[in-house]
Amino acid sequence: MGLSLQEVGWGMYFQTAFLIRLPFVIMGTASIYVLYLLVRKVFDDEKLALISAFLLGVIPWHVQESRIFSWGVILLLSGEIITFLILNVLDKKTIKMPRFNLYLGLLLASICIIIPSKDLATRVNDQRLIVTNNSPKIVSRVFINKITENYRLRQQILFTNIDFGNYFFVGHPRERGGVEETQKLLLFTLPFIILGLLKIGSKESKPLITWTVVSLFVLTFFNWQGSKSLILILPFIILTSLGILESLKTKNKLFKGLVFLLFAFGLFESLYFYNLYFSGYTESQFSPRRPIYIELSKKITEVKRDRESVLVNDRIGSPKDFLNFYLKKNIDDHEYRTFDYHKESETGKLFVDVLPDDPISNEPLYTKDGTWPDNLNILGVLYDVGRRQRVVIYRTK
Repeated sequence: MGLSLQEVGWGMYFQTAFLIRLPFVIMGTASIYVLYLLVRKVFDDEKLALISAFLLGVIPWHVQESRIFSWGVILLLSGEIITFLILNVLDKKTIKMPRFNLYLGLLLASICIIIPSKDLATRVNDQRLIVTNNSPKIVSRVFINKITENYRLRQQILFTNIDFGNYFFVGHPRERGGVEETQKLLLFTLPFIILGLLKIGSKESKPLITWTVVSLFVLTFFNWQGSKSLILILPFIILTSLGILESLKTKNKLFKGLVFLLFAFGLFESLYFYNLYFSGYTESQFSPRRPIYIELSKKITEVKRDRESVLVNDRIGSPKDFLNFYLKKNIDDHEYRTFDYHKESETGKLFVDVLPDDPISNEPLYTKDGTWPDNLNILGVLYDVGRRQRVVIYRTK
């Protein structure tokens, strides 16, 4: 809408961070209420529905996805609504059909393996053409097969989406290569999930298995991972809620003490996350992984003098968000913009600048012989592999 209204001069009023994020905040909030309705309808348990809705509202994964443009929030809300409507239309006998989940799983797995994605089919065809030019056609048919290639791709996506490490451990690198992942589920929920699995009955397990099977099919068939895997949060939430309800029924004092400690740890874990969240320190965790900033923040801390201002070149790539995250402190004395140090008249500054691998002559740090300019006191040089440039920390003499 903002882009459309830009033609008549009103786009600036709609293309704001607040209005871009607002629809996903609304959808994220709506998904909490729809989950409450869905759990109450399927399990006929008011307490389970309330606990599930509460957990979904406070879990870090859902909170962070609901504040950005997220396909995961769209898929979660859509899945909840579709499931709720199906349950209102279909006869209960259909849902309780014996071995329903087994037949459904076999059908969807077969579809995933047999039907390749468009990109994979194109790639295999291209590979066949290359091989055919160098070997008999029969060899290319044997060794480059769409079904086997498709199976390998689907297997990779499936194992990524069912890897527990992606959901409980901060910075897990497997989910999306080159992206700094965050902890999605709170660790205190893990014992309750295990307890929920041990105590779950057939009434509760069948709808959870159906949701999990269909969700994994959708993610695997469309080669989705990362944000889109938010649809898998629902079984985790309901199992945690079942485990909490089961733990509250016990009369064993020792077990009650352990449950109290778990809740205390969960409160601490939540406060820690929300402290970072409201301080803005989680902002950069949805950005591409940039190892350069880890070393850069350490180097700036080492060489920066008291009350010395720092001028950081924006060409490094989103430096404000990353340094705000890695420095973990107030950086009001940092300024972020593109600059030429020759034109900076103010003294007493620490410069954080860049020099590309193949610089042109008008680069401020360029010299013909490849050395650094004589009027600079070089304090540190780091190499940014992703952008193929050197990051230079210096003061003017």
